[in-house]
Amino acid sequence: MPSTKTRSEESEHFRYIVNLCAKAALKARFVPAPGRSRTLVLLVALLLAVSVANSDEPVGSIQELRGTVQVFRAAKAIATVVGILVMLGDRIETRADSEVTLILRGGTRLMLGEDSTMIIDRHLVENETHIQTAVRLLLGKLRSWVNDTGGRGSVNFEIHTPNGVAAARGTDFEVEFIEGKPCPADPSCLRYTTVGVYLGVVVVTNPTSPAGSLPVTVTAGYETTIPCESPPTPPSRWGAEELRAPGYH
Repeated sequence: MPSTKTRSEESEHFRYIVNLCAKAALKARFVPAPGRSRTLVLLVALLLAVSVANSDEPVGSIQELRGTVQVFRAAKAIATVVGILVMLGDRIETRADSEVTLILRGGTRLMLGEDSTMIIDRHLVENETHIQTAVRLLLGKLRSWVNDTGGRGSVNFEIHTPNGVAAARGTDFEVEFIEGKPCPADPSCLRYTTVGVYLGVVVVTNPTSPAGSLPVTVTAGYETTIPCESPPTPPSRWGAEELRAPGYH
């Protein structure tokens, strides 16, 4: 299976392997001098071999499936059924009245709603306790139950939309990216992101907003909206912005 990693992902993965090699080198300092160089070479070779194997490992699998869901790998559609493995870079699309739930390595669960598209760009798991994940939501709605490894490690989980980034650590939240409809916070804007939090804390930014724009911290029961290139709105009670939107019934 050909690799779908981008150059930045390959660089990040390489830095991860370099860190592992550095740890191995530190341990090798305690090996008796006559065999130290040979031991270090073997450790580095073993780590590099493992890194090559890991580069093609699945990031998770499909747990639940309803309606019409498509998975594209290297621009080719693959059969989508419960239990299939999901690889880094796979493009997952749902149609109307459809949804799919994925389980990622490390325990995080993702539910992609109808008429939605997502790509998993990064998922690094170290000893099941240090996890880095970046998901790209191109359209539609994604709910995430982020596994915090029971407080035994560190989790860095991000959802990126075309105009927003939601970063969380061990929480339950929902992100939606909408195009072609007026934004409740700014009716002149027809592309926006909303972030609502069920449990925990999520930090939200807009990388396309003017320099100096500040992030917004959203807690349980609250939401924020990102209109076009504007900064995120101050958090409000979930659903309050829709109630104020023109044409709400």
